[in-house]
Amino acid sequence: MPIEISNISEDVKYSLTPSRVEVAGPKEILDTMDKIVVDNFNLISKTEGHTQNVSITLPEELMLITDVIPELKV
Repeated sequence: MPIEISNISEDVKYSLTPSRVEVAGPKEILDTMDKIVVDNFNLISKTEGHTQNVSITLPEELMLITDVIPELKV
C-alpha cells in the first residue's frame, strides 16, 4: 500500500524509501483504503541530504507486516 506524507510543504522535494508497505487485516477495512496517510509527521530539517524515519500509525484492526521502517530523504 502506498504511503503519503500529508503535511510537508510543497516546496520541499523528498523521496520515501520504501514508498509502499504491506498491511494485513480484515478485507472489509483494507478494501476501503488505497493509501496510508501519515499526517503527524514533523520534518526536522529541510536541508538537502537530511534523512528521517517515518512512523506509521494504523487502525488497531490492521497490522504492518513490512519489516522496514520507511525513511524520508530531503
